[in-house]
Amino acid sequence: MPPFEPNSRKQLVDIRRKSPCVGICSTGIGDLVCRGCKRFFYEVIDWNSYTPDQKEAIHARLRKLLHQTLEHSLVIVDAERMQRLAAEHSLPVFCDESMLDLAYRLLQSSAGSIQDVRTLGIDVAKPGSSRLSQDLAQRIEEHFYRLSEAHYEYYFSRLAADRAKDRKT
Repeated sequence: MPPFEPNSRKQLVDIRRKSPCVGICSTGIGDLVCRGCKRFFYEVIDWNSYTPDQKEAIHARLRKLLHQTLEHSLVIVDAERMQRLAAEHSLPVFCDESMLDLAYRLLQSSAGSIQDVRTLGIDVAKPGSSRLSQDLAQRIEEHFYRLSEAHYEYYFSRLAADRAKDRKT
């Protein structure tokens, strides 16, 4: 999808400078993948020591997994409405943000305050699925978490176990 076009250049925020943390960390209670930001436990711990390239690689992985989830969960039906709502609610605009990214952030910021997701300019991808914003947001978060968990298990579980062992010695 094409990047979201901001109304003003001063609104642009470079997401690579920010931590993906959303303030709901579950790695402290033993999860190997954080239920909030979907990073692996050692990425949460080591974030401040990572180089910009390492941080960008993590952001890219998270964005890819999120986009996989969003492409199967929702459809954009009114991009102009989405852009108007983002401006009305003073949502920051991120560099290289796609309409899928914007749809996700609009949904997250309004899941408790609106009922029907169509008022955001999006709809559910699967006919018959609930259009309640809270239901869609919950389905997306759960699927995104499961994808992140599967990615960790497939690619990094052995590496993470070795790193954890090294930390204890």
